[in-house]
Amino acid sequence: MIAHKDRIELGELAKTIVSCANEERCNLIVVSEPRPGAIRRWLTRTTGLSFGSLASNVVQLAEIPVIVVK
Repeated sequence: MIAHKDRIELGELAKTIVSCANEERCNLIVVSEPRPGAIRRWLTRTTGLSFGSLASNVVQLAEIPVIVVK
């Protein structure tokens, strides 16, 4: 069993997740990465640009390990 705590916060998603993890002194953040929708896939193919996701933003901001689950 993995210990966890439910918490509801308002704010910018990635910053709020990392902030809450720091406040709760978490050892690990687990975040899901859903498959991109049709529009995002089309934009990526058409423009060649990669758009940042919530999971990638959390990984960049966090000072603790982050597991991204697809």
